[in-house]
Amino acid sequence: MANREITLSIMPVAPEEAMRPILDQFEAEKRIKVNLVMIDWVSYRTRLVDIAVHSRGADVSAVTVPSTSDMIGMNALRPYSQIEIIELGGAASFIPSAWNSVIDSETQRAWAIPWMIDCRYIFYWPEMLQAAGIDESTAFSTRKHVSETARRLMETGLDMPFAVPTEAYQILHAISSYIWETGGDVIKPDGSEVTFHKSEALNAITEYFEMIRPLPQQAYGPVGANLFYEKKVAFTISGGWFFNGVQDLVAGCAGVPGGSYLGGTNLVIWKHTQNTSAAFELVKWLSRPDVQLKLSFPNGYLPSRMSLLTDPELLANPITGPRIRASETGRIYPCVPMIGLVEDRFSQELARVQRELPNRPDQDTAEVVRSIIEPLGRRLNLALGSGKTPV
Repeated sequence: MANREITLSIMPVAPEEAMRPILDQFEAEKRIKVNLVMIDWVSYRTRLVDIAVHSRGADVSAVTVPSTSDMIGMNALRPYSQIEIIELGGAASFIPSAWNSVIDSETQRAWAIPWMIDCRYIFYWPEMLQAAGIDESTAFSTRKHVSETARRLMETGLDMPFAVPTEAYQILHAISSYIWETGGDVIKPDGSEVTFHKSEALNAITEYFEMIRPLPQQAYGPVGANLFYEKKVAFTISGGWFFNGVQDLVAGCAGVPGGSYLGGTNLVIWKHTQNTSAAFELVKWLSRPDVQLKLSFPNGYLPSRMSLLTDPELLANPITGPRIRASETGRIYPCVPMIGLVEDRFSQELARVQRELPNRPDQDTAEVVRSIIEPLGRRLNLALGSGKTPV
């Protein structure tokens, strides 16, 4: 009976009360018991490393996109065979950008299966743009238009047009799109070198911070989010979960210029599992379109299945349709070693820039950005060349 019992660990991308009925049905049909372990975001990375290093704690896990690359680098995952991929519907049945996030650039093996997609959007109130004489069809079409929209809203008397992301990863994901629009990148596709400290990227980072620098402090953090819900702030950049728990609010939705960041979670089978067959059965179950549909949109995510992302009914829906369309030009970080480390360090330093700007009122924005981001880029490139974690 041991090989008919497995452990699944996930972060709270879907609540336990949503997961348990799905797993109960799986257990009833497949006669495989699933022990569900919920991992909070605070201890998430530590728990993943513990599973990888000590070969215990889970057979199957939902793992974020950057962490998937880290686990591949630790040689902790079991790859999916071509036969298994065919059983899942083939690579073409998943959104291409998400599928690329699970393919090792060196071996071309699939180390994970895309599950739920976390996309960044610009949410806005159309009536506030209209009151300022701003055309919503072009208001957020380029990063220059975003800054111009913020400026024009302030000129009409709205001193707080933009609710600013303050969590480190949210800042990074917003700024990544700005970097992509300039033709720059966060890291080279082969992972050999970070490029966010090059001139094109630095210019994009500077533009973003110049847009938010004039805003009052109330625009930052949870208060800014609440002000957006109250329609006192015209727009913000966030994920689909931004409206979780907020009833009856349907805002306008647009992609972030340069291509909305696409992240989310992949399903991995750990190399140490003794229950390979049962583990794959669970992955296959959780990957089903009907299961993805139950878990994705209600929790603020997109499904990874193309059959859902091209569904006419979902595309016509005023909530799901704009979110699907915004993801069509989305981009994802490459599946390369140490991308999780790069994301972590870069996000922390961008958050530091955001904190430092109010404390350096007499210093040019570009100087503040350069003083913090350029040294980080050099340190990370030394680490990528040496394979050692930077200080």
